Amino acid sequence: MAGACIMHPLDGPRAKIERANRQIITLQQSVQGFFRDNLYEIREAEHKSKAGNYPLRVKSGPQEFPIDWSVVIGEIAHDLRSALDGLTWQVALLGPNSPSFYTSFPICLDKCLAKKVGDRTYPAFDPCKEVKRRGCLQSIPSHLWTRFERFQPYKRGNGGRHSPLVLLNELNNTDKHRLVTVLTPTAVSVTFSGFAGHVHFNRRMTLRTNAKIGWVTEPPPNQPGQGGIYRLDLATMKLVEPEMEVDVTVTPGIRFGNTCEAVSRLPVIPTLQRMTNQVSGVVESFVGEF
Repeated sequence: MAGACIMHPLDGPRAKIERANRQIITLQQSVQGFFRDNLYEIREAEHKSKAGNYPLRVKSGPQEFPIDWSVVIGEIAHDLRSALDGLTWQVALLGPNSPSFYTSFPICLDKCLAKKVGDRTYPAFDPCKEVKRRGCLQSIPSHLWTRFERFQPYKRGNGGRHSPLVLLNELNNTDKHRLVTVLTPTAVSVTFSGFAGHVHFNRRMTLRTNAKIGWVTEPPPNQPGQGGIYRLDLATMKLVEPEMEVDVTVTPGIRFGNTCEAVSRLPVIPTLQRMTNQVSGVVESFVGEF
């Protein structure tokens, strides 16, 4: 008889993280396919003689997107939050008692006062305030509590309300009750390519919310004035040096709507990737305990 397959205690959380990664890739491919059929339009506006430039305007595509995107986003959030709770359950199994019903990974914005329940004093970051619940770390060996505390968003350097764990927790809770909305297309990056005199250039720049980016091409030796300056926000590009030959390509993306305030207007794919990387780091930090 063949031997039974022995799973590592972290195989479950890892499988859910890997599932989330695959879903992000699938979502990204779906978004790219959608925008291949709904391209951004680059339009040249009137030349502004006083400023000496030609404004280039980016016209966005449609404002409605496949509902499947919202469903997939919710599934990704659930997989990641579940991976954290699965980790906590496995850590609880290292103790002498069985995990309690409330065993889960704490995500705390504020450091609370430590509390005593029976003969045990629970950590100051335990978010469960009801005594009857005894906290989500009730079953965790006390010497491991600080391992959970180091990841709490209120700890210096962990991001506070901008922590990927806080965003994940809020997104997951929202998806349980409401469908997460995708608000609008946006420019994720812009690529300038072409010629300044006899010099070819190709530069891709990633954009952030309300970004205003300036870039100066290096002028060729002994050819002053052959450089160019580009300025871009989410709606308008200005091209200086009108004699330059330039192709502009805008890479589209999507942002969260206002269903979940914590992630409202954040770019969807990068935000989900940040959450996934953070959860993976948390899970892998406990490898030495098993």
